[in-house]
Amino acid sequence: MKKILFICQNPTEANAYYRSSGISHSLSKISGSEITIINWTQNVIDWSVILQYDIIFFQRPFTREALTLCSYVKACGKSLWVDYDDNLLNVSPENKYFMLYSKQETRDSIKKMVTMSDAVSVSTLGIKQAFEYNGLSVNNVFVIPNAIDDALLKSRKVWTRNNRVLWRGSDSHIFNLWLYGKEINELIDKHPDFEFDFMGYYPWFLSEKKGYIEPADTIYYFHKIQTIAPKIVHAPISFDAFNSCRSEIAFIEATYAGAVTVCPFHWDIQGGIKYTDPSSYFERMDECLSGNLDFEKQLKISWEYVLDCRLLSKVNEKRKLLIKSIA
Repeated sequence: MKKILFICQNPTEANAYYRSSGISHSLSKISGSEITIINWTQNVIDWSVILQYDIIFFQRPFTREALTLCSYVKACGKSLWVDYDDNLLNVSPENKYFMLYSKQETRDSIKKMVTMSDAVSVSTLGIKQAFEYNGLSVNNVFVIPNAIDDALLKSRKVWTRNNRVLWRGSDSHIFNLWLYGKEINELIDKHPDFEFDFMGYYPWFLSEKKGYIEPADTIYYFHKIQTIAPKIVHAPISFDAFNSCRSEIAFIEATYAGAVTVCPFHWDIQGGIKYTDPSSYFERMDECLSGNLDFEKQLKISWEYVLDCRLLSKVNEKRKLLIKSIA
């Protein structure tokens, strides 16, 4: 049995749910490995810890301190596996973390950690391509998409859907909402029979005729979006090097809740209502809101795709192969 140490920045955040601590219980069973999760900001990780494990996994490392730790792992003779769920080498200027990730020190640290790692897992093909574009070898890069935990299927219930349109996200998406503000406001005015709700961030610059929903703990969140029962979940984003590498979490969550998803064209999914720019976003949304879409048919396509390709038990088979390649 291989022993793996999962090092996380914050094991309880939503990002960790999809990429580290949230996938470990399933991966442990599938791979036959013993996995320990540790918050590296609250624990000292030295040789006395590292030597107890065969593989050291590090989620989203980007600092010089993280680079030092990764180098130490290699010095201890252990296999190193790092994971990235965003294109951190091309963070957009409007992103609130741009000044952090655009530092040359940060960029150099990420590149060195990708290079020294025995395996790198990423959530989208776009991130792998971004590494290659930035001159890195991608022979050790595994594309492992985000997935929904099989355990949640037991509590899935598709309620009678309400005339509600849901957006979910944080203030890191301010520019995306602002960019599509004109179209969103026009849709709100044109379809007063629908309630437009924003969960996790209140976009004060949009129409006053909108609702706000408080964010929730990750597990409670899945129950909450089921009870909200929106007909539509939309993901308006700008098309740049960073956003083009984002994963399709909104689609997975929306499909689980029984909603159709209006999403960017590059998302590698089946069943989404895809757009290419603000104009086509408006057209696709208007089509849905006007009742010109067979919701049941679209949801059936989406749910079958999730069951076939985005269940954690199936996606973790890719992680199992990764582990075998470096163990």
